[in-house]
Order: sequence, then structure tokens, then C-alpha cells
Amino acid sequence: MLKFIFKRLIRAFGTLVALVLVAFFLLEFAPGDPLQKFNSSSEVLKTAKEYHKIKDGLNKQLGLNLPAFYFSITSQVIPDTLYKISLEKDQIALKKLLFKYGSWTQISKYYRAYNQLLEHNRNIKIEDKTLQLKCHEIITASLYRQTPTNQLYRIKALYGFYKDKEGVDLVEDLITSLEGLEVRSAWAKYIPKLNFYTQNKFHRWVFGDDRYTKGIIRGDFGISYVTGEPVEKKIRNKLFWSVLLSLMGIVLAYGMGIATAIYAVIRQNQTADRAITGVTVILFSIPAFWFAIISLLTFANPDVLSILPVSGVKPIEGFGSSSNLMHKFFSTLPYLVLPTICYAYSTYALVTQTFRSSLIEEMKLDYIKTARAKGLSEKEILLQHAFKNALLPLVTLFTTSFPLAIGGSLIIETVFNIPGMGNEIMSAVYHQDYPVLIAFFVLSGIVTLLSYLVSDIVYGFIDPRIEIEELA
Repeated sequence: MLKFIFKRLIRAFGTLVALVLVAFFLLEFAPGDPLQKFNSSSEVLKTAKEYHKIKDGLNKQLGLNLPAFYFSITSQVIPDTLYKISLEKDQIALKKLLFKYGSWTQISKYYRAYNQLLEHNRNIKIEDKTLQLKCHEIITASLYRQTPTNQLYRIKALYGFYKDKEGVDLVEDLITSLEGLEVRSAWAKYIPKLNFYTQNKFHRWVFGDDRYTKGIIRGDFGISYVTGEPVEKKIRNKLFWSVLLSLMGIVLAYGMGIATAIYAVIRQNQTADRAITGVTVILFSIPAFWFAIISLLTFANPDVLSILPVSGVKPIEGFGSSSNLMHKFFSTLPYLVLPTICYAYSTYALVTQTFRSSLIEEMKLDYIKTARAKGLSEKEILLQHAFKNALLPLVTLFTTSFPLAIGGSLIIETVFNIPGMGNEIMSAVYHQDYPVLIAFFVLSGIVTLLSYLVSDIVYGFIDPRIEIEELA
């Protein structure tokens, strides 16, 4: 058994490594520029000092000043330090220029003059902000919109705007650098080059650094693009409610489902059995939102049965400073009854039907006939012999039902106003808050791996017909 568990752990570790790699590259290649998500539309009008303080701080905090991975394969014309340029759109634009002109010396000279003029434009003190924005657009157009040399006529118009010597000199430097660009032979861009990096985003993301992050290995998934707060703090409480409700739902569904299935098999082909089959089919077919609304209209409606709270997970007024743990538990419990039932009803129907079918098939096997020949009653045969072996399909079902339940149901959480992961995920999708989405992806993967590991181990214990070596 220990050898089997060890093999499963090794396999799970390999899968976990693959999961982390996939999660990282999903985050790395997600659309949009993380730095831009933190900048306001008026950032251009801030002073150069404020702008660079904000940008440099975010660069270090988000790890944007590092290469993506331990190695990279680039073109010969691409310098291995291009990753140090913080803005992703600037990197893309510079790559295009490098493929056309081929000389990093010329391109870097132009980009340096470009940034100096941008900084001067941000820092200049004038009342006409519209004109200042117009100059900003002219400068950036040389990099983003067209070939820089085609923008020379627009850039020369800046001479009429900047009255100070510094501004005029910077415009002159930019024009000189643009006029110095020469189209080079394109053959070099097709030659690959292998680059290695000891410090990189992936290593920092997984293992952390000495200042800004502890790494996902210690539960630090970075900061939210929307709120700027740590992802771990953002999802901690929400994950708690989703896990709690899913666990309660799974326990309720499996407990009632197994009991119902046993009763149905004992009453097989009788009215009770047929009624259970019909009810479970109906329950499994009911949409979650409809079941949740009907539950509210029935058990939280003053005109029907106002016995349970309408929404929330705890009293609005709080618990008070003198409340002990038991008081908090019993005060919270009524708020969890309806959400738990809504979490459990479809799983209950599936567990009932699955376990009923498994028991019926098990009761047809030869060892059951032997037990009958010994004079055992049907209840004894079912509970003492068939029950354990019939559990195997439920073990398999658990490996999928529990991880799915952890994600929470958006519909149920919305109807009952539950601050769980369902609403948080939808908010992250809407706002493109990728660190939150990736954190949920990794945590879901870990839960799934653990579920499969537990399932395999349980298989070995409950089914004597299965050799442990065959599972390995």
C-alpha cells in the first residue's frame, strides 16, 4: 500500500508541475498589458516623477522587469534584454522596428530619445492640456501607428510648441535618431538565438522573492488587477463559504442518496422504488435557478412558510462581542439550509440512481447467490456483502462532483446573495482580473488531484477484487 501511495504521489506531483506551468503561461499570455490596467486615462498628465514612481513600483511588484522563463528562443536581431522594457505594447512595437531596420543600436537610440521627449512632455507646466495631449499623441504615433520615418513631418511640428531650449533639443534628438534609421538586410531575423535567464517571472511566481511575493508555493498568487489587494486575501473568505457549502452539500447528497438507494433496492419493483426513480429523475432535470427560486418562495416567503432567511450567510446585525462559537454556529445555520439543499439536490438524485443501479447489479453476482444459499436474509446480504462493493461507482463520482462543487454555483450564490467563489469568478472574468482566475484554476486543479488520489486509495480498501498493483 505504501508503495502504491508513493507511486500515486509521484504521478500527482508530475501533474501538479504541468498544472502550474499551464497556469503560468495562461497568465503570461493573457490579453492586455497588466501595467496599463493600473494606469488611469489621465496618467499622461502626471509629472514625470510621479509617473515613473508609479510605473517602476508596479514593474517590480508585478515582476514585469524580468524575462518570462528560464530560457527563450528569439531572432538574432532581438536583444536578450528586451524584456526590461516594461510596457508590452512598446516591446511589440520595437520588435517590428527591429525586424525592419535590424540594428538595435539605432533602435535603442531612437527609443531613448522617444522616452526623453515623452517625459519632458509629461513634466511641462502649461495651461492648455489639450495641446499637451495632442503632442503626446504625435510622439507616441511614431512608435505605435506607422513607420517612425513616416511621422517626421508631424514630429517637426513640435518645434512650434516647445519654447524652452530643452524641449527643442529633445525634438531635435528624436528627429536625428529617426533620420538615422536605415533598412537592413532581413536575413538575420530568421536565425534563431537561445537565451538563458536565472532570474525570471516563472521562478518568482512559484517560489517568490525577498520582497514583493512569497510565491504560489506559499499561497501568494500576486495582486488583483482590479483592486490592487493580494489575491489570497481577496478570495480567502469567499473560498471558505464555497468550500463549506459544497462540503455540506456533498455530505447531505451522499448520505441521503445512499440511504434512499438502499431503501429503493429493498423495495425493488414496488411502488416506493418506482416513486424514488421518478422523483430523482425530476430532481436531476430541474434547473438550479428554478429550484433555488421555488425554495425561496416556499420557505422564505411570509405568505407561505417564512421559516428560513431569504439571503446571506450570517445575521446582518452580526454576532456581538459576547457571542461564543456555538452561538455563532446556530445563528449561521438557518442561513445555510436552503443554499445547501440547492447545492445538494442534483447530486443527491445522481448518487441515488448510481448507487441503486450498482446495488442491483451487485445483487446478481455469484457470491450473492452463495450468501443466499447460506440462509442470509436479503437485508443482511445487501448491507454486509453487496454494500461495500457497490460503493465503487460513488467513489468515482466523488472525484468529479466535489471539485465542481468547490467552484460554487454562480446561480445559487446570486439567488441567495452568498459571497462565494462563483460571484468572484464572474467578476474576475468581466474585469479581466487574471491573477484571481489563475488562482482559482490552480486551487481547483489541486483539489481535483487530491480527489483522484483519495479515490484510488479508497478503491484499494473497499474492493478486495482489485489488486493494488493493478491501480499503480
